[in-house]
Amino acid sequence: MAAKTGQRRWGHIRKLDSGRFQASFVGPDLRRYKAPRPFDTKLMAEGWLAREREMIQLADYNGTKWTSPVERQAKAAVRGETVESYGTRWIEGRNIKRPSGVDPARVAALRRQRARRVTRAGVKTAAVAGSAAVATVAVVSQSRPSSRTRTAPARRRIERAYVARAKADHAKLRSLRASAFPTSAIGASTFDARSARAEARALTSGYRQQVKAARRVRR
Repeated sequence: MAAKTGQRRWGHIRKLDSGRFQASFVGPDLRRYKAPRPFDTKLMAEGWLAREREMIQLADYNGTKWTSPVERQAKAAVRGETVESYGTRWIEGRNIKRPSGVDPARVAALRRQRARRVTRAGVKTAAVAGSAAVATVAVVSQSRPSSRTRTAPARRRIERAYVARAKADHAKLRSLRASAFPTSAIGASTFDARSARAEARALTSGYRQQVKAARRVRR
């Protein structure tokens, strides 16, 4: 049974032998573009055509360059490309052997990172070493901070809050003592910020272990 076609004012919808609908249109560059995949219903195909036509009209109205569905799909694929897929293509295209002495488990974990997370330092390291596999090792030192680095800001925030609270309590104590003993020669000592910080560090010394334990529970 031959596929059926439908006449439209803009765009084209064709019913396939499978019962699904293939949408296409002719862009401003006079090239025909098809939808990435057939649609289950004709209404879905019409919706795709309506969105594509709206993009063309908006580009013309704003005076900007229109991007075809093929270009948008290619950009989306690049944004979602992993280090593994890019590194494999890079090595195969240059016939380069993988280096030895690299932890396989570490490399496997790093390859799953998105390619957009690769830093310039990692790219330079790979260029010097001449291998994309080395780039996966360089990525972790640039884009994945250690647990100590991640918990340090939180510990500093807790420390600052503790010191501020201790200072406020000390000021309140001096005010109460002055109001209770206005003529007394006994005066409260000045606030010792160094001692307060040391006490805060002692209280937050186990913060890193607590964070790790909480993450294990969530997993």
